[in-house]
Amino acid sequence: MTIKDICDIETKCTGCSACAAACPTGAIRMTENREGFSVPTLSADICTQCGACAAVCPLTGKGGLQAAGEAYACQIKDKESLSFATAGGFFPLLAKRILEAGGVVYGCVWDADMKPVHKGITDPSLIASFSGSKYVQSDISGILKELYAHLQDGREVLFSGTPCQVDAVLHYCAELDLSRLITVDVICYGVPSPGLFSAYIDGLNRKYGARVVDFRFRDKKTYGWSHTTRITFEREDGSRFEIEEPDYSHIDYYKMFATRDCYRASCYRCPYNTIERVSDFTTGNYWGIENKSTAFDATLGVSMVLTNTERAGRILEEMMPDMTVEKRTVEDAIQSNDALVKGSTPPRKRDAIYACFAKKGFGPMFRKYYQPDLIKKCKAAIRRILRRGGAGR
Repeated sequence: MTIKDICDIETKCTGCSACAAACPTGAIRMTENREGFSVPTLSADICTQCGACAAVCPLTGKGGLQAAGEAYACQIKDKESLSFATAGGFFPLLAKRILEAGGVVYGCVWDADMKPVHKGITDPSLIASFSGSKYVQSDISGILKELYAHLQDGREVLFSGTPCQVDAVLHYCAELDLSRLITVDVICYGVPSPGLFSAYIDGLNRKYGARVVDFRFRDKKTYGWSHTTRITFEREDGSRFEIEEPDYSHIDYYKMFATRDCYRASCYRCPYNTIERVSDFTTGNYWGIENKSTAFDATLGVSMVLTNTERAGRILEEMMPDMTVEKRTVEDAIQSNDALVKGSTPPRKRDAIYACFAKKGFGPMFRKYYQPDLIKKCKAAIRRILRRGGAGR
């Protein structure tokens, strides 16, 4: 057996690491490829051909798909928690509910090296560590066995991640009683590589002579619900300073993410961009809700929540006293966030971008593919002048 007997690594593998976690001999390891993505590699000499890897691979067939039942716009009433949440605070409130009942919550955090990893918590005071969008593929390899053990012990577990990560957890734990596992998938267009983000962070560390210790893509501190980026640095003496940028296009990595041409290859063939979901809940930002409803202070963020199972519907009903909630149609939810049903178009320059990154590093790659040359700058300046001239007539 080879890894390619399970799936096409180059175009289909999501890097979920379920195969490596399931391998009883350690024959499969997750390694970083030239693009900076995590991929499985096989040591054939210790592979016993047991088939455990194929059994847990989500690509062998998605399981548990169900059509979204109901759609809601939600905003928690706790203003302090809302200020840290990416959108309307639905997930922090759900996490608090699980933890107060003695459960375990898994979500994405930055580790000490500013790499996105999944982590489990049991202390409600740590919920804020999950807050903030992290537009990088996270690593769930370190928590799969631990999560499995908690379910095996009969503990309630909440897991939040991208749809492919949720499906990986469901496949990895398929032989267990999953009645105490609650899953939340985050609406996703695609993910760039951790290696790409790490190279960008290394460049910032050198530029400012300090170490990045926090990176918030969607910070609310100054401008509310927006695309403001806030980067926190720490100097050698322990003192800290921040950089705030309201225009995401001025943040090199964020600009790349927004163009959607630097995602994992499998993201452009994503089978999860469908209204049929793998999770109990689907959540994201309810963009444009301020134009459709007066029930919310949209400057503080509003969550879009889909209840995909009867259990999710019951849980949401129990949470309603702590939120402002408005029922919407699934069709309206799709209009506000089309990533529910629409993937990203494969860009022609995607492979060239990563080839350049692998050969020359982040800076030269960014200058070649994302910074306009002198002619483009001149044309853009002329267009701006003509628009101002037209407005004055």
